Amino acid sequence: MKRLSLEPSATKPTSRPKLDPGGRRRSLAPTTGWTDHPSITYFGGRRNIRAAGDVNLEPVTANVKLSRLQMLFAKASLAGLGGLSLDEFKVAIRQTLHHDINDFDLEMMFMKMDANCDGRIDWEEYLTYNLLEYKEKNQMMQMLRDMPFPNDMKEIQTKHHELIVRVSFYPHLTKRSTKVDPTKGKYATLSRDGVVSFWTIQMKHVRSIPAFSPADRKTQPWYVEMACLYNNNMLAVASTERDITFFEVSSKKLVKRYIITGLEDCITCLDCRADLKDRKHTVLLWGDTAGNLFSVNFEIQRGGAMFGTLDQKKDSVKKFSFAELFRGYVPKVKAYKLGNVHDDWVCKIQYVQELNCVLSCCQSTNTALFMGDFVKKKPPAYFKAMKGLLCFDYCPMHNIIATGGMDYNVRIWNPYVVNRAIVILKGHNKPVIHTVLNGRKNMLISIDKGKTIRIYDLRDHSCLQHISGRMVKLGQFSISAVCFNRKLQHLILATNLLALLEHKDEDVKITEVISHTKPVVTALYNPTFNVMVSACEGSVVSIWNIENGEKVMQFINAHSSIENGVEIPVEITVMTFDTVGRRVITGARDGSVKVWNFNNGACLQNFQIPEHSVITGIVSSKHRIYVTGWDRRVHIYVDGGGEESRKTWQTRHKEDILSIAYLSPNIIATSSYDGDIVIWSRDTGHMYSRLNAHLGVRPIIDHFQMDNRDEAEEDPETDIPETSNPSQPSSIPTPADGRVSSKGRSTSSPRKSLMLGSRLGRLKEGEEASSEGSTPNKTASKHSCEHPLLRALDSERNSSPSGEFKPRSKFSRDEYETISQAYEAAVEKIVFLETREALEKKTAIMVTAGADGWVRAWSIHHQGGLLGQFYASHVVGDSISTVETDAQNRYLFTADMSGYIKIWDLVDYCTSTKMSQREETRHLDRLKEKFTFLRVESAYGHSLFQITKQARILNSRPPPQRSKPEKNMKTPRLLNSFRAHICPINSITFIEDRELIITASMDCAIRLWTICGRYIGTFGEKWNKLPRTIIPDNIKRNIPKELRRVGSAKTLRVLNGGQAPHWELAMKVVRQRGLEQLRTQLPHLQRLDYTGTPDNAEQKVGGSNILGKSYKGKVRHKMPPVLPKLIETPRTIAVYHSIPFVDLSPIGLVHSPEVIEGINKRRRAAALRYSANIQAGLISNFIKVIAKPVVGFSKLGPNNRLKRIISFHRRPRSRNGTPDTEDIRSTLTNCPSTVTSASPDSRSSHGGKLYQME
Repeated sequence: MKRLSLEPSATKPTSRPKLDPGGRRRSLAPTTGWTDHPSITYFGGRRNIRAAGDVNLEPVTANVKLSRLQMLFAKASLAGLGGLSLDEFKVAIRQTLHHDINDFDLEMMFMKMDANCDGRIDWEEYLTYNLLEYKEKNQMMQMLRDMPFPNDMKEIQTKHHELIVRVSFYPHLTKRSTKVDPTKGKYATLSRDGVVSFWTIQMKHVRSIPAFSPADRKTQPWYVEMACLYNNNMLAVASTERDITFFEVSSKKLVKRYIITGLEDCITCLDCRADLKDRKHTVLLWGDTAGNLFSVNFEIQRGGAMFGTLDQKKDSVKKFSFAELFRGYVPKVKAYKLGNVHDDWVCKIQYVQELNCVLSCCQSTNTALFMGDFVKKKPPAYFKAMKGLLCFDYCPMHNIIATGGMDYNVRIWNPYVVNRAIVILKGHNKPVIHTVLNGRKNMLISIDKGKTIRIYDLRDHSCLQHISGRMVKLGQFSISAVCFNRKLQHLILATNLLALLEHKDEDVKITEVISHTKPVVTALYNPTFNVMVSACEGSVVSIWNIENGEKVMQFINAHSSIENGVEIPVEITVMTFDTVGRRVITGARDGSVKVWNFNNGACLQNFQIPEHSVITGIVSSKHRIYVTGWDRRVHIYVDGGGEESRKTWQTRHKEDILSIAYLSPNIIATSSYDGDIVIWSRDTGHMYSRLNAHLGVRPIIDHFQMDNRDEAEEDPETDIPETSNPSQPSSIPTPADGRVSSKGRSTSSPRKSLMLGSRLGRLKEGEEASSEGSTPNKTASKHSCEHPLLRALDSERNSSPSGEFKPRSKFSRDEYETISQAYEAAVEKIVFLETREALEKKTAIMVTAGADGWVRAWSIHHQGGLLGQFYASHVVGDSISTVETDAQNRYLFTADMSGYIKIWDLVDYCTSTKMSQREETRHLDRLKEKFTFLRVESAYGHSLFQITKQARILNSRPPPQRSKPEKNMKTPRLLNSFRAHICPINSITFIEDRELIITASMDCAIRLWTICGRYIGTFGEKWNKLPRTIIPDNIKRNIPKELRRVGSAKTLRVLNGGQAPHWELAMKVVRQRGLEQLRTQLPHLQRLDYTGTPDNAEQKVGGSNILGKSYKGKVRHKMPPVLPKLIETPRTIAVYHSIPFVDLSPIGLVHSPEVIEGINKRRRAAALRYSANIQAGLISNFIKVIAKPVVGFSKLGPNNRLKRIISFHRRPRSRNGTPDTEDIRSTLTNCPSTVTSASPDSRSSHGGKLYQME
């Protein structure tokens, strides 16, 4: 292929942005530069799947004669056509190719390049698409290559407040262990303040024990090193006091056993090696600040200790000076010393059993690395390196030594060649302080002072992975200690914090398949290119092949910000396609909006709303982009224009906007947190009307000038429920979600909770007053409701005295209305039914759902309003997270916070025309053939649980009174219900031609289902290619693993296609063994017919067939996280990073009753009188006891004599009323010199005895 030239054609004067006749910006040539283009990654085979709309462009680009193709584009440009049309593009490509390409591939190629949808492609657009697609090819290959470690490391919470100086592996040994098993054991960490922490093999904290005891030393030293003597169940810890302390490791504490003192210099490094074959020999090595090396060899006999026999006392400690060990005064212990080995501090020491020698290094050029032994059987050898060495590691598999030093280089040495290194690896820009050799994977890991980690391949000496120090979030200190588990391929990094890097082993299969690493925000299906586009909170946009579930492409950091020179991804909150489906529009939490060509990851436009608030809704219509969010306004941008073309409509919402929807040709609807739904004119921005189920069923024409009373006067059909307090306001416009609005003020506060609680109190007082009067309230006002917030904000809790408050279990309907309107009125999703007649007042054309779990159908006609409502959440109290419908508006798909999907029949719901009975029967038969859920329900009927659930909904979560539930309670036919995820579902997409459902959830998974509930797979795992016509019975039954564990019986039955093989097999076994006999023995088996298993068995209302009606199941609450137990030393202050808490509730003052106050006063008076009467006699008697011995205690000293006398009198009160020891103590405590005023609720034992004595 000829070399591609980036210069524009000679016929074009320059390459600059072009505008089409509609004013939209066209794509730029590569010569203009791209500053807002994220990193792109391609997955799987390159463009070999036609069904996904992908074309294999590599052979096309390789075979195109670019010079000839450029001439064809130049002719079209000279003719003033602005580029090639679709037909001209087909002819041009076929003329410049060596083989033919069908029309489908060429059309897909044309649509991908024509991102601005002007119908023509010029030479600049052609080069832009191709060069941008191949720009990240090298980076893509690196990302596709198996990385040794993931870039995002696992941060571990620690209880260390100082720098961690050592991380060691402490293996678990048995009596038959002959070698160390890296998979069985624990990790031990030592910080500079002397705290030793133990961790499991999965780095879960076990316990933390301080090694420093203030009773032993006046000042706390620094602890510099630690070695694990696992052969003897000991830990050796060295400190700046020039000693080594040996601790015995027990289950709950460290027991100090031995101390080696008398060292001349401070220890800088420790190492230990043990022989597990005979369990007798242990070697402890260390180096000091003078460059000396020391060794202590222990020969331990069976049943003996390290330094001989231990004393019989439990906590005895033996001290030995190193001079005694060196001179051989301690039996079975030999000490050696190699003096002046290094010219500087010894940085590391290690005993290499394979070489039978000791390795040590220092920061000196001539004595950088030393290799020798203490008995001098081998001549010592020195490896020289410029400026010395800071670290080294030995690999027995390859017999090499890897070192790192001050010159930023990593060297690999042959142990028998000391003149020069075999290889010098460069790449670090700071001194290398840690090196680790992994012979199993042929890798070398090096870490420098800047926390940069580089992994090299030992075979070709190339860098496999580079982790920048900015990605290692371990504080401001350098990495002070590392520990590598060669069996598990785990690398532990330590500063004053801990982090874990795990190796991705190819043999280990991931149990839980996820599509994104962060929660998925939305997933959209693009019918133009037959792909699915998804976005997650990590600001990653991925394109998926709908046929087999593979990822085609992704681009990261779609929205990002720069903080301290580091690019930080910004969470994507909303995503949608443009009108023709060629581009995708994303909105982020920082208020930025971007338009993308998702086929190559090119950012075409970038907007920013003024207040940088969260984007919650985007709609594209007729070259306009409508953006809304938490700033409570609607912004309009021109597709292809800039910030100067932005227009903003007048603010009509009092709270943050949550959703926006578009109805062709010119209707836009927005919803907010307070339940308001505003209908706009798309062309003028004029507000047509406002809808709110908590304010009434009719549309409200003026938002700001009309309150509920005026609305009632204008609309005589609107019934306003009577309340006992006429001054009560109709709504609370401020929700209490704990959010911070775009104005910078909090929308929830304890003061607001107090106001709401007092308001509930006024409601209750009004009810009591009305109940005492002659005029009763309506039945609706007397209706009792339940809500968790009603108990928390009950005013009686604050006003009632301590001990007299009894929490209420039921609350009035008016109190519930106030809570619901303030906290659960948010409308989170709006969907238009576009196939219905928009101007029909008795036909619902808009469906809304929100936090209260109710789905409502509205007519936007000026005489329309609320026509129907039903409760769609599976669990009572959950909110509806998303709503979707199909193109024909036959089905309504709802998803809740528990992960359930429900499909409702909308064919005859809230319409002015109704089907005949014959048509309805045929319609029902067709639905039964399609939906397994309907067949199961028709076979077993409605269970008692469903009837009870409806009663619970009306009792605990009733609809607003002003929504006229007695008239508008209409529930459509439920076609399907099953659990698709264990976390809230954020998005539902329906594929029309194949009747498939795509669900995206907070559990980072995107799943594909049939409409009847058959599970196909999770995007990210490859499945067999789907046929064009999908028959659910031909799909292999499969259920996600987490749903197998937590799925209900009905969910599993739907996912299994209506079959229950395990249940039928169990029933056969029961029948074979005599079901009739069991009936007579167990009365609860009398009922044989199967009435269906409730979908949530744990929500059964009350009672049990076995334990009786009084039985109540356990209520499982989500417990708060356990706070770590801090270890405080004399020089540290315990500080929590964060403490979980809940919103504060108002607490009133507690006043003691008058009876208790009187008792306390009498007790205090009696105590004063008694102490005043006996003060002189008690003190004189006390002096006599000390001075003059009592009979029987003449041989005892004064102190022991007093103890014996007290123990002698420690008995019940004598008959003559002599006070016992406790009374004496009480008297001493309450003497006039020390007595203080007792608290009102004081109930001390000595006070009661004094009262009896008085």
